[in-house]
Amino acid sequence: MIGTGVGVFALTLLLLLLYLFLPKILESYIIPKFAIEAGIKNISVSIDRADIHGLELSALTISENKQRGIAVDKCKIDLDGTALKQITIDGFTLFAELKDKIISIPGITLPKSNTASSSNSANFAIPTFLSQDFSLTVTNSELNISINKGGKLSSVKIPFSFSLQRSGDQINYTIKTTNVVINYDNIALSVPEFSLLGSIIINGEDLQLSGIAKFANIAIKREKIRIENASGNIPFAFKLTKNGIEFTLPEKKELIGSCTIAKVAKDDQVFNDLSFETVQSTEKFSLIGSYSRIIEGRPIKFAVHVTPPSNKDSIFVEALTDFNEKGLNIDFSTLPQLKSNAIFTGDIDLHAEVKYKNSQLIASSRVKISNGNIEDKEKKLSIEGVEFDFELEDLLKLKSKPSQKLTFKKCTMQDFVIENGDFSFQSESLDSFLIEKSQFGWCSGTVAVNAFRVIPSHPEEIDIILYCDRLKVAEFLNQFKIGNASGDGRVSGKIPVVYNKKKLNIDDGFLYSTPGLDGNIALTDFMGPLSQMGGVLQLEIAEAALEDFNYKWLRIKLNSEKRELLLQLEMDGAPAGLLPFGFDPLQGGLYKSNDPGTTANFIGISFQINFRLPANRVLEYGSGFQKLQEKFK
Repeated sequence: MIGTGVGVFALTLLLLLLYLFLPKILESYIIPKFAIEAGIKNISVSIDRADIHGLELSALTISENKQRGIAVDKCKIDLDGTALKQITIDGFTLFAELKDKIISIPGITLPKSNTASSSNSANFAIPTFLSQDFSLTVTNSELNISINKGGKLSSVKIPFSFSLQRSGDQINYTIKTTNVVINYDNIALSVPEFSLLGSIIINGEDLQLSGIAKFANIAIKREKIRIENASGNIPFAFKLTKNGIEFTLPEKKELIGSCTIAKVAKDDQVFNDLSFETVQSTEKFSLIGSYSRIIEGRPIKFAVHVTPPSNKDSIFVEALTDFNEKGLNIDFSTLPQLKSNAIFTGDIDLHAEVKYKNSQLIASSRVKISNGNIEDKEKKLSIEGVEFDFELEDLLKLKSKPSQKLTFKKCTMQDFVIENGDFSFQSESLDSFLIEKSQFGWCSGTVAVNAFRVIPSHPEEIDIILYCDRLKVAEFLNQFKIGNASGDGRVSGKIPVVYNKKKLNIDDGFLYSTPGLDGNIALTDFMGPLSQMGGVLQLEIAEAALEDFNYKWLRIKLNSEKRELLLQLEMDGAPAGLLPFGFDPLQGGLYKSNDPGTTANFIGISFQINFRLPANRVLEYGSGFQKLQEKFK
C-alpha cells in the first residue's frame, strides 16, 4: 500500500511538473530542435498554455539578423486527442524578398526544387498532421514583400485574411484582401476589394479546386496604359494532378461569370464600358465579349481562350477579334485619336488572333475593305472604290506577307485626279515598309512607280520616279490650272519626286511627245504667263496661235524651287489655220486685223512658256505624308 501511494504521488508530481514546465520545455528545447530540422534558423516564441487540449502561443517570430520572416501576435491550437482540431491565428505577418526571380523568407531555408530536371509531374499529398477534420482561421494579416531589382529595393504590403475548414475529403476556403495598393517598376495597382472562396476535394494525390473570384474597382496604370474600375464575378473549377492541370466540371456543363471595365486608355485612345462574360468548359477557359463604341455602335467581337497545360504542352492562350460589317458610315471626327475629319463608307472585314504556346507568342491579323469611299471636304480629298486586303502574318513585328493589295477607282486631291490605282506592298517590320509595285491612271494615260522602301525612324530622304506613259497634254495642263486646255496631244517621260527634310519636291521632271507623231493643242485664258513673251503684238500672235495649234514636238519640264513649282512648256509647230493678222507695208510689220478677209498664214512658230505655280496647291500632301510616318514612330 505504501509503495502504491508513493507511485501515485510521484506520477501526480511528474504530471504537475510537466504542466508547469512544459511551456518552457517547448519554448527552449522542442520547438527550436524541430525548427532547425525544418530549415528555420532563428525562432522566438512565447507559450502561454500547453496541455492535452492544445497550445496558446504569443509573440512567435522567425527571423534572420533581426529581420523578421514570420511574426504572429497570437495563435491558438486546439487538439482532439492527438488530432489537430482548430488553429486560430490573430495578427499574422509574413516577410519575403523577391530577388533574381527567386522568393526567399528571412530565417527559413526553403528546400531546393529539382523540378527543372524532372518532368512536369507534381505531388499534392496533404501533410499527415492535416489529415483529420480541422479548421484554420487567420485574421489581421499582412504579406510584406521586398523586391530587389538591380540593387533597387521596393516594398509591397498586402493585407489579407483567410480561413480553411476540412470535413472529410473536402476543405472549404476563404481568402480576402482589401485596400491593396502596389507601386512597382512603373506599375500602379489598386485593389479595393478581392475575395476568393470555394472548396478543395482531396482524392489521393489529386486535388479538385473550385470556387469563385470576386473583385471590384481594380485600377492598373503602367506608363501610358490605364485600366479603371475593373469588377467581376468569375467562377472556376480545375484539378491538379501529377500530369498537370485539368479543367473539370463536376456538376455543370459550363461555368459562366462576368466582368466589366469602366475605362481602358492608351495615350489619347480611350475605350469605355467594356464588358464580357467568362465561360469555362472541360476544355478551356474563355473570355467572350464585344465593344460597340468604336464604329457607330457596330460591335467588335473578341474572345480569349485558355487551354490548361498537360505533361507535354505548356498553357495555350488564344485571343481572337472579329468584325464583319457592310454599309458602314464612319465619321472619323468622332474618333479623336485619329485627328481627321474624313468620312468613310463601305464594308470592313477584320480578324486578328494572338496565340501563346510553348513559351512562344504568335499574332496575326487580316483587314479587308470593300466598296470603300473616303471623303475629307476640308482638304478637298476623296477616294472612291477602295479595295484593300492586308494580312499580317506577325502582328507583333508588323510583318506582312508579300504583295498586299490596295486598289481604288478614283482619287481626287485638290485639283488633281488619278484613277484605277493599283498598289502592291509589304510591311517588313515595325520600321520598314516596302512599296513593291504601283500603277495608276492619270490624265488619260498611265503612271508606274519604281519600288521603294520607307523607314519611318529615318525618313530623311525618299526618292521615287513617276514613269508616265501617254499622258494627255490638255488634261495635264488643266490639272495644274494653266489656262483652259483641250486637244489630243500626248506626252511620256518621268517625274522624279524627292521627299527630303519634311518637304516634297519635284526634281528635273521631263515629259515629251512621241518623235515623229504630231499633235494638237488649244490653250486659252492664261494671259498671266504669256506676259513674259515680249510686246503686245507678240502676245496677240501667241494668244491667237495657241487657240488651235498643231505641234511637231512638245516638251514639259518640271522643277521645284523653294515654295514654287516651275513648269516650262516648249513646242514647235504652226497654227492649225489662218490667223487674223495683216501686213502694213508702210510700217513694215504685222498688225492685228478685225477684217475677216485679212489673214496671215504662219508656217512655223516655236514656244517656250514658263509657269510658276504655288507649291501649296501642288505639293501640300507632302505634309500629310510626314504625319503618316510620325504615327509609326
